[in-house]
Amino acid sequence: MAEQKHTWDIYNIITWVGILMIFLWAVGKSIGWISSPEWINMIPAYGAAVAFAGIAAGIGKALQKLDRVIADVGRLELVIADHSNRLYAVETQLTMLQAR
Repeated sequence: MAEQKHTWDIYNIITWVGILMIFLWAVGKSIGWISSPEWINMIPAYGAAVAFAGIAAGIGKALQKLDRVIADVGRLELVIADHSNRLYAVETQLTMLQAR
C-alpha cells in the first residue's frame, strides 16, 4: 500500500491560523509592540476559538471517515461469508467426487 501524503484542507489552515494569532500576540505583547485596547487583549481568545473550531471540524471529518470504514468492513464481512459458503460447497462436491 502506497504511503498517503498529507494534504492541507481548510480545517488544518483554520487551526494553524488560530495558533499563529496566539503566537504573534504573545510575541508582540512580550516585546511591547502591543499597547492594549480591550479588543487587542482579546486576541488570544479569538485565536483559541479559531484554533478550536479548526480542530473540532477536523475531528468531525475524521469521524465521518471512520463511519465509512465501519460500513466498508460490514460489507467485507458479508462478502467473506459468501465466499466461505461457496468454498464449503466446492469442498463438498470435491469430496463426493473423490469418494467415487
